[in-house]
Amino acid sequence: VDVPENLTWLAKKYYDAKGSHGWNHIQDVLGRARLMVNPDNRQLSDPEIAAVLFHDSSLRGGDRKTHHIDSSKIAEKELAALFDQRTLKRISKAIQQHRGSYKGKYYSKLSELVSSADRGAPNLEDIIKRSYLYQTEHGYADPEKLVVEHIKRKYGRGGYARKPFYYQRLYADKLNKMYDDIDRLTPDKVLSVVGKG
Repeated sequence: VDVPENLTWLAKKYYDAKGSHGWNHIQDVLGRARLMVNPDNRQLSDPEIAAVLFHDSSLRGGDRKTHHIDSSKIAEKELAALFDQRTLKRISKAIQQHRGSYKGKYYSKLSELVSSADRGAPNLEDIIKRSYLYQTEHGYADPEKLVVEHIKRKYGRGGYARKPFYYQRLYADKLNKMYDDIDRLTPDKVLSVVGKG
């Protein structure tokens, strides 16, 4: 994705190079957003890029539970000189509504795009690794058990992770296979995937 240099400079300072929500994650989300708009035969707009770049900007040292609100405030501050108030509100709302647990109506297509792109392709191994990394970064005991519980609750059949339009359009076939694999997920499988078993 061709990202304007000024947006990269503004956003990159909020992320570590690696980690479950580092700059590498932002690059992955940008790539998925590009794939999701490709069937509409267009490039990502600057507001779409900005919303992706800032959607997790408060997580380095911030509270995961409120990061969607905190990140929207960072974006509003950093992007105020680049976008008009109407566009800035769309960006802020997209960041606030990007979480998989968000159940309300999307403010705009931008909200739906950022939420979809942040989900990641239905790749259970990647979800396991990211979840395991998060659990170990926070020092939780028995991370493999917590990963199984978390993944089944969030990503399993009927899980709370929302699957917005763009996501379903791109990944419909892969979702059904992933649901079957999650039904069979065990702590031993988690350890095997992360190279500990």
